[in-house]
Amino acid sequence: MTSTSKVKASQPATDLRHRARTSRAAAGRTRHVEQPTESAALAPACGVSRIGKRLAEAHEEYWALDALPAEDKGVDIRLRMKVLEERQAALEQAISYGRAGSAGGVLAQLCVAYDALGSIKDGFTEDVQENAKARAERCLLSIAAALCAWTGVERMAFGATELMPLRLDALSVLSPEAA
Repeated sequence: MTSTSKVKASQPATDLRHRARTSRAAAGRTRHVEQPTESAALAPACGVSRIGKRLAEAHEEYWALDALPAEDKGVDIRLRMKVLEERQAALEQAISYGRAGSAGGVLAQLCVAYDALGSIKDGFTEDVQENAKARAERCLLSIAAALCAWTGVERMAFGATELMPLRLDALSVLSPEAA
């Protein structure tokens, strides 16, 4: 690929962003949206995304061991699988208490929130369901904070006053805009 084609390949994205800004301005929707200072996609990996990668590695190792034939699963393999299950639970908890600062962090928190909703839906014990609800809420509130920080959207302008009030976000002091 020549340097000329590299420049041309990057121009459509710039043009698209410019057209989107122009379109929003023409529609009069800029009163709620400020231009982002940095792209979420370009943000460096945050702590939550790094923990998410460790969670993915633990899942991979667990499923590789689970795929072994039953006769190959000795005490050591079963013990390792138990350790991996406990590690996965601890990493999911850690992700839910973090604040997403990158697209990878948001994705990790979405995955944890989705898994928590499965725990609630599948009718586990009441303690497990309460823990899962709290985990999902922490993740979703962090995701909302990250989206607002990246885009400049006023959180309360789009229904969050009633549906996702800031007073419920005990970890809001960890958000970038609070710093």
